[in-house]
Amino acid sequence: MPHLLLLILLLAGCGSKAVRFERASGAVPRGTAIIFVPGYYGSALADADTGERVFITAWSAAFSGIPLANTKPDLGVTGARSLKPDGVLEYLRVLPPLVSFDIYGHTLDFLRDKFGEQADIVPFDYDWRQELSQSARQLGQLIDKLRRDGASRIAIVAHSMGGLVTAYYLRYGAQDPLTAVETTETVPGLAAVVIGGTPFGGTAHAFRNLQHGTAVGLSKKPLQAVSLGTFPSMYELLPPPGSDGYRDGAGKALGLETLTADFWRKNRLGLFKKRGPVSAEVQARREAFVTAELTRAVKFHERLRAPTKRKSNTPAMLYLVGTGTPTFSHARWKPAPNPAEPGTWEYEADEESAFRIDGDNTVTAASATPPIELLASL
Repeated sequence: MPHLLLLILLLAGCGSKAVRFERASGAVPRGTAIIFVPGYYGSALADADTGERVFITAWSAAFSGIPLANTKPDLGVTGARSLKPDGVLEYLRVLPPLVSFDIYGHTLDFLRDKFGEQADIVPFDYDWRQELSQSARQLGQLIDKLRRDGASRIAIVAHSMGGLVTAYYLRYGAQDPLTAVETTETVPGLAAVVIGGTPFGGTAHAFRNLQHGTAVGLSKKPLQAVSLGTFPSMYELLPPPGSDGYRDGAGKALGLETLTADFWRKNRLGLFKKRGPVSAEVQARREAFVTAELTRAVKFHERLRAPTKRKSNTPAMLYLVGTGTPTFSHARWKPAPNPAEPGTWEYEADEESAFRIDGDNTVTAASATPPIELLASL
């Protein structure tokens, strides 16, 4: 008990630092703006009604019982709140000034130190749970505002899922992936794009998390599998068809059957993970939601790989690929010895070499390499 009390006292004074772009009163806008687009987990989330920071603080990382599930549509996740983005996360301070965890603080400090005198450094916070074309729409709105304020040159630096948001925006703007048609013009004033560690080929981590959930510090409640199943973005992070992201017990690649509600129900993934009684009405909404988001995710990746019709290559592009860390590239089904028992998905193979794909521990090097169609469109 004394140890728990000490932990509570330590955490009570701790928290996270998140930042938004706010120009000082009377400051003259610079002619250049550098937008930083963070990845999954990269923006703080706050209660939409009270403004209370929900994700992430040292306190919530240790004790939070608030699921981060989306509330629209109502998919029956008890305790979910309506949340809004609350700045790009820089640091999580656990025991200041001794212990803190960098999130994007070093990256933003680097941009400010290197370019802060010539350019406005603009952190773009967004709800990383939402469908990526919605985030692309908001990125476009930010770019339009910066141009109205006088920025004639704009650069984008994007990390991980933020690279998917950026890549989609550059080709399709704010269009829904189901009906999108490639825009023929490049973004006015866009001078350069830097994309790093972006899962163009998806990541098997997303599939694993939708099966088992993932912890936030010591707490498993905020990002339990059922909550993750309400995030449209999670489906767009999955390995898409043709990526060899899923294999059967014999090692054969699975196809489009992995992107159906029947497959997800059978494997108890995401919203089909057992979490208390669910009414028939809620179950039907869950099935409709999963079907719709899987369909949209397939289209999203098809759009990024569609042949381009553009003839100009206006913005310069640099893409960064993380290497040097063994990264698992797919999930493999392992049947149970007894056919009457359920099998399991395995992610770390018994043979050390089987999953030793070069990458950054989350995204393989192959997945982080942009599709040639995207490179041709810039």
